[in-house]
Amino acid sequence: MEERFALVVDSPVGRLGIAAETRGVTRVAWLDAPAREGRARPGSARVEPARDARARRHADAAARALAAYFAREADAAARLAALPLVAVGSAFAQAVWCALRAIAPGATHHYGGVARALGSPGAARAVGAAARRNPIAIAIPCHRLVGADGSLTGFAGGLAAKRWLLEHEGARPRAHSSVAASSRSTNAPPTHEPTGIAT
Repeated sequence: MEERFALVVDSPVGRLGIAAETRGVTRVAWLDAPAREGRARPGSARVEPARDARARRHADAAARALAAYFAREADAAARLAALPLVAVGSAFAQAVWCALRAIAPGATHHYGGVARALGSPGAARAVGAAARRNPIAIAIPCHRLVGADGSLTGFAGGLAAKRWLLEHEGARPRAHSSVAASSRSTNAPPTHEPTGIAT
């Protein structure tokens, strides 16, 4: 299936497709992600510049924020947090995505911890399902979710990309696809305050 993007940008973890509408960024997709178990490899991407000036500005801002993130610029986290996002999902998915945006770079959080922070302590699997449906990679940082034992778990961009992103942010993944306790994994509710997500 072909997806349409306003921009396709190169990154150290592969090509990223960016889509936007008048209210904000709607998609940051992994275009070079490996096929996942039970799922086909991502489809082809078509670049179709946004016709609306506001949508173009949002797509351009996302590209610049991602470039700043990969270059480790001092204001990169603030620029990603300030992006207006438009993501369609259930009320619970929206709450999960907002919680993920509140996890600071270099920190990790596990599924059960996010579920408890949202007042649904038995919903760890539902948190994982919402993370899998995350339409806006990196800006909604589902790569900061790890298993309860610190293990690296499934990720749309592939586990190698997840490990790279965590190391890039200062977390310390262990060998055998896990994140050491020293990577600041925490059960405490997130405290960072990014821009909300429109539906």
